Amino acid sequence: PYLASPFNFFYEACKSEYGAKHCNRFLPHNFAVVFKRDKKTREILRAWSKQLNSGHGDDQMPLMRAAKEIGFDLTRLPESFTLAFKSVDKSQWNLYPRFTYMIDAGKPVTLVHSHTPNKVAKGYDDFCHFINSNISKARMVFQRSPSANYEMLFSCEECETRMNSTDPRLCRELDWESA
Repeated sequence: PYLASPFNFFYEACKSEYGAKHCNRFLPHNFAVVFKRDKKTREILRAWSKQLNSGHGDDQMPLMRAAKEIGFDLTRLPESFTLAFKSVDKSQWNLYPRFTYMIDAGKPVTLVHSHTPNKVAKGYDDFCHFINSNISKARMVFQRSPSANYEMLFSCEECETRMNSTDPRLCRELDWESA
């Protein structure tokens, strides 16, 4: 299975702080879930429901536990299909800065988890127009703070410059050239 994050940076940071046995290689962010209807799907849904009923206040950790329990392979959907904003490290930096993972060149985004309409850069009708305005290049969307507008980043250097006050190392893990 893929990591919830494509960045080894997050896994390595977790391992160094908490130890490997307390860090998961993936944690599903399940705002968009696609299942094939079959026996294994029924099994994961039952196991997930059982985990949800065990009192955990979240739905992502129970899905991860259910998947591990029954050996169900999860994968991350591509950003062009299900785009969502992430935070660098909520425990250290709170919710901001926010960013998306890399959106491959040539791929329009079709589904967005959430965004703030009045933070779309000037000159665009809406967020979809903004995010799909330059699909010929690999790109990432970045927002420094709640009051800042969204920015489109097209290179490792732009990413590192924007992330400089937090931790720009994650920018180096992205393959900006071949995406």
